[in-house]
Formats: sequence, C-alpha cells, structure tokens
Amino acid sequence: MDKLKQAILDYIVQIQGCKATELMVAVAGVEGSADAVQAAEELVAEGSIMEIEYTVPNLPDRIKSFYLPKDSEILTIPEEFRKEMRWPA
Repeated sequence: MDKLKQAILDYIVQIQGCKATELMVAVAGVEGSADAVQAAEELVAEGSIMEIEYTVPNLPDRIKSFYLPKDSEILTIPEEFRKEMRWPA
C-alpha cells in the first residue's frame, strides 16, 4: 500500500490536481491499484492531499471527487458576484 500511496501522491503533485477517475487510470499499473480509492482516502485523512467532493446539476445524486496537493488554496465565487468580476483578457 505504501508504494501505491506514494504513486498517488507523486501523480497529484506532478499534475497539480486531478479527478478521481483520472487518478485511478494513472495508477492502474501500480501494485495494489485495486485499493487506489482506499489509499487516496487514507492520504486525505493523513492530510497529505486534499479532496473536493461536488455534484453537477445533471447528476445531483452522484458525488464526484477532485484531488489537490496539500496546502492548495480553494476559492469559490458565488454566481451573483461572478457577473461583476472582470477577468484579464
């Protein structure tokens, strides 16, 4: 499991975040990869990576996950403020 956890951690840090499904494909060749979901959950519990769980409007009953390196900063912008913001061109 340690080799798998290190592979997960290395991948997330290297690409600076990924969807859970992408992560499972990325570590598919690593020994023990069948336990990748459990290993990722352990890394989250240990504080080694961050997990964002979210739903999308057309699949409200399906929870999706996105993993980020620890110490990443997350900013959410409410829709009512988004219209007033101006993004650099």
